[in-house]
Amino acid sequence: MSPNLDSRKIWMISIFYFVGFVGILMQLRGSLLPEIKSTFEVSETLLGLVAPSYSVSLLILVILIGMKTGSIDIEKFLMIGIALTTLFTLFVGVSFSFPILLLFFLGRGVGTGVFRALDRPILSHLFPENRGWTYNMHTLAWAVGATSGPLLANLFLHFADWRTAYLVLSLGFIPILILFWKIDLPEGHIREETIDRESFGKIFESRAVIGMAAILFLNGGIEGGFFTWLPYFVNEFLSRSVSNVALSGFLAAYIPGRYIYGRLSKKYDYLNIVLLNAVMVSALILFAFYMADGVWKLPFIFACGFPISGIFPTMLAMGTDVFPQFSGPMNAIGMGVGMIGVSIFPWIMGIIADLYTVTTAMQFMLFLSIS
Repeated sequence: MSPNLDSRKIWMISIFYFVGFVGILMQLRGSLLPEIKSTFEVSETLLGLVAPSYSVSLLILVILIGMKTGSIDIEKFLMIGIALTTLFTLFVGVSFSFPILLLFFLGRGVGTGVFRALDRPILSHLFPENRGWTYNMHTLAWAVGATSGPLLANLFLHFADWRTAYLVLSLGFIPILILFWKIDLPEGHIREETIDRESFGKIFESRAVIGMAAILFLNGGIEGGFFTWLPYFVNEFLSRSVSNVALSGFLAAYIPGRYIYGRLSKKYDYLNIVLLNAVMVSALILFAFYMADGVWKLPFIFACGFPISGIFPTMLAMGTDVFPQFSGPMNAIGMGVGMIGVSIFPWIMGIIADLYTVTTAMQFMLFLSIS
């Protein structure tokens, strides 16, 4: 094996490690919210600001840095992103008031956003021949972390408290900080170009990019619907402890799903894979929220995670294949529209749940999958 390939693999594994920890922290947060509410004695309305304080700052930095990928020192900005993520994760654990907690979550979003703006573009240039596989493995790493998040939350709450969870997990970023300090990007692989107004216009004139953005927006709505409302929905007919584990069951299906779709993306057309996924998601949502009753809904709900898992990385790889020289902006567009979908559609589902029932809100996702 050549030293160059060894170096590429070290970068790939290091990026996957960071993304896995980000997944842990993202899904850990929801499980710790009741404890945070009790500590600071705040209302549900104020508690609802925790997620946006992180996600909005992350989204802004992904777009700002992503659009500048071709004109910045990538390695320096990666180090800044890791350092900020480490510090603000630690700071969350020592927050002495709720406004300060929100400020620290915002800071963590900034740090993570800087890294996430650059990690997938780096992989795009290091492994251009297997972009679909690499993107699926990248999101597989996130899924492993995300599945572990609620389980680790239960572990920390059993032996300690929510503050300890953030203090301990902040240490997990230190090895990656040291590693990136020691290694350099392989020479000759990063061929990112600086995007200008003319190139930006060409990107948005591309039918492939428009289609990618539309599908990722709708897929973000489906994922956001499950992430936000699944425990609440399951709690309608099962205990709270079971409803909390239900999200881990849904996310667990992402792990084999992203591995399988990573393999398929090496052999088959990206659009055919996504079309198959959409048909499978629609059928499973139909069974889960329209036809099955009680506990029999759970197998179909868990199974939904399998095809949903392959849509985002596969479509983003397709769009990036059209403009590989602008991997940073393509990543920014993909993550941007996906996160907008994650943010908007759960809110719409909340309105539907208020007007009708949470079951009706979950059934709304069939409209998104068919679209």
